[in-house]
Amino acid sequence: MDKAALVRLEHHKYQSEGHSLLEPYMQKYVWQRAIDHVPLWMAPNLITIIGLFMNISSSLVLAFFNPTFEPNDNVPRWAFAACAVGLFMYQLLDALDGKQARRTGNATPLGELFDHGCDAFSTIFVTVGISGTLQPGSWLALISLLWAMVTYYTAHWRTFVTGKLFFGTLDVTEIQWCIIVAHMGSALFGPAIWAYPVLGLEIRHWFIFASYAGSLAAVLGNIARCLEGGVGPEGTTVAESSVVAPGIPLGLAILAGLYLTSFDCWESAPLLVLLTVGLMCSKVCIKVVVAHMSKSHLDMTDPTLTFFLIFWANGAFGIGLSTTLMLLLVLSLVLWDVCFYCTDIVRSICRHLRISCFTIPPPKADKAD
Repeated sequence: MDKAALVRLEHHKYQSEGHSLLEPYMQKYVWQRAIDHVPLWMAPNLITIIGLFMNISSSLVLAFFNPTFEPNDNVPRWAFAACAVGLFMYQLLDALDGKQARRTGNATPLGELFDHGCDAFSTIFVTVGISGTLQPGSWLALISLLWAMVTYYTAHWRTFVTGKLFFGTLDVTEIQWCIIVAHMGSALFGPAIWAYPVLGLEIRHWFIFASYAGSLAAVLGNIARCLEGGVGPEGTTVAESSVVAPGIPLGLAILAGLYLTSFDCWESAPLLVLLTVGLMCSKVCIKVVVAHMSKSHLDMTDPTLTFFLIFWANGAFGIGLSTTLMLLLVLSLVLWDVCFYCTDIVRSICRHLRISCFTIPPPKADKAD
């Protein structure tokens, strides 16, 4: 980030509108009570990252036992329960980080950006986890991941255009609770319960298609609101740029991901394909959040797209590497690029604001949230 973008980000103010159905009850009966048990020395971003690691680790454990997402009764039930606990803890800690920031007087734009960035990564592993529980097959797992990323991206696309993050009646909290209940269902009764037919469709398919339908209204609503025009001059975005152009980066990432399904590695290692596609899409999502908060223009392309030339070069020059090996190479490059991008952004902001990401100064007084 350049100096001008950092200055604009420093003066960013969080704005939102609306609230979901369950959020007021979670605030009153769970999150507000839980924050009193968090030590004052714990940095808000540390709370966020702990929750993310719990979500990632529990989802990967489940995926280890069933990396193809096909129906499999041999997955140990404790793995489903671990996924439920991991997602619950992520939701809880994700809700507490902002409260801790205000409680300790350490609310900064970095905290908001860090929170949204972790949400983008969490979207990958929440989808991997629920695909491991419902066991719908690799294609529906991939479609679910892409749809989840589209839902997340369009919400922040709308924020980039309007300057406000919008929450619907059925939003992230409600979706997460449905997934937690699904994990516990498999933990208690086994994954075979999702194969039970209802009106000609297995329960797993009703669950997935209902989630698609539920988020379709949000996606269409977000896009429609973007097309109405933004808060910038002549209906532009907060960065005074086109309100339509932000659709390009995600579209390119999705096309690149679908390109992977044309190779043998899709059949042999669908989990690696999902992780590769998810990381690409999550970086695009983070970039639109950065563009909104810093009021900067959004890049239409991304370096990760060039990594797929490895597959082309392998065939064009007769190198002869296996597609699975090439996929591992591309995944490693994408992971390196995403980590480098995120750490560079965080370090730039920390240097500019003269703060630390994972530590905070000792509190001067105990402040109520």
